[in-house]
Amino acid sequence: MNAKGISVFYGATSKTNAVSEVRPPVGSFVVVSEFRVLRPVRLLDLTVLGRVAVNGVSRFDPE
Repeated sequence: MNAKGISVFYGATSKTNAVSEVRPPVGSFVVVSEFRVLRPVRLLDLTVLGRVAVNGVSRFDPE
């Protein structure tokens, strides 16, 4: 959730996904646009963090 009065950017692979994942209240004003990547980008896949472990212990285990 963004703070009241603070605009945020949310990216998705389709307009339908973007609107449904933001879950705006009925009657809200939502702006949807399409962007093109003009040069190569590198992305960081954060989903692998859940598998980070040293000696079988997760780095995120509070114990």
